[in-house]
Amino acid sequence: MTRFGSAAILLSFALITLTETAPAQTALDELVDREPISFSAEACSAAVGGWSPWSSKAENIKENGCGRRRRTRPVKDNDMARNCGLHGVEQKEDCSKLTKKEKLVSLQYYFVNDVFGRSGIIRRHKRSLFDPSIFFRGDLPAITDTDRCPEDVAQRPVDFLAMVDKSGGMSRRHFRLLLRSVGFLVQKGIPQISLDTTRMALMTFANNPTIEFNLKACDNSSCVMEKLDGAVFRGGVTRMATALDAAQTVFTEESGMRSCSRRVILLITDGSGARYEEAMPQQYASNLKGDKGVEIFAIGVTDLINENELAGIVSTPTLTHLYYMDTVRQTRRIFKRIKPAQS
Repeated sequence: MTRFGSAAILLSFALITLTETAPAQTALDELVDREPISFSAEACSAAVGGWSPWSSKAENIKENGCGRRRRTRPVKDNDMARNCGLHGVEQKEDCSKLTKKEKLVSLQYYFVNDVFGRSGIIRRHKRSLFDPSIFFRGDLPAITDTDRCPEDVAQRPVDFLAMVDKSGGMSRRHFRLLLRSVGFLVQKGIPQISLDTTRMALMTFANNPTIEFNLKACDNSSCVMEKLDGAVFRGGVTRMATALDAAQTVFTEESGMRSCSRRVILLITDGSGARYEEAMPQQYASNLKGDKGVEIFAIGVTDLINENELAGIVSTPTLTHLYYMDTVRQTRRIFKRIKPAQS
C-alpha cells in the first residue's frame, strides 16, 4: 500500500469518528448549558397526595393517653417525590409520647410500687407522672368474707402471674431477655416472695400455654429464678386467647390462690393473637377481670402488637396498665433499672 493510500484510510477513519461523536458532544453541551431543575413547593406537593386521617383503631387508646397511630399518603410521581426528599408513604406516631425515662418511672410507680408496695403509694406520691386522679380504682377481687379480708386493696397479699410470649415472632435469645426482665422484677422490684406475702406463677405461651409453675410452687425468690431459667423456648403463633383462658386455672385454690389476695397478671407479648384464634382474647380477659377479680397489666414489645387488642385486655385506666416498648432490649434495660417497691 502506498503512502497516499495509508493517508486516505486514516483520513476516512477520522471523519467517521467525528461524525459519530458529534451528536453525543452536542447532547453533552446542551446538558451542561441547561438551566438547573428547580423543585417548587407546588411541584413537590403535586408529587404526593394528602395524608389520610390518623388510624381510627388507636383513637380510643389515644383518648386514654397511650398507644400508637398511623396514617398514609399516596405517591403520584415517584421520581419527583424522591427528588423533593418526600420519602415514605406511611407515618407513625407514639400517642403516649413517653420517653424511656418516663416508661421506667411509670412502671415503677403504677406497677411495682402500687402492686407490691402495699401502701397505696400512687395515691399520695407528689411526683406522679400523670394526672394524680388516675390510679387503680376497680377490678377488685370478689371477697366473700369481708370481716376477714382488708378492704384496702393495697393491704392484701398479692397472687401474681407473669405471662411471657414465646412465639416464633421472637428469637430464642429475645425470649431469654424477656425472662431476664421478669427476673429483674423478682430480684429488684418485689420485696419478698413467700407463701405468706407475694406468691408468683409463670406461664409461657405460643401455640399452647405452658404453666411453668403455679402460685404454691415457690416460697422464695431463688426458687422463682431457678424456674425462670428452666423455661424452654418453643416458637409458634401467638394464641393469646388460649393463654388467657388457661390463666383461669392458675387463679384457683388448687393452684394456690388465696381468697383475700390481690390478683395480678403481667402479660408480655410481641404480637397479636386475633389472627390465629376464633375467640377474641378480650373475652377471656373479661372473664378474668370479672369472675376472678384479676388486675391485668400488659407490655407490648415492637410495633407488631395490636394496640386495640391489648387495650381491651388490660384493666382500666389504660394509661397506667398498658405500656409499649420499642425493642426487647429496651424492655430488659428498663426492668434492669427497677428499684424495690416502696411501702
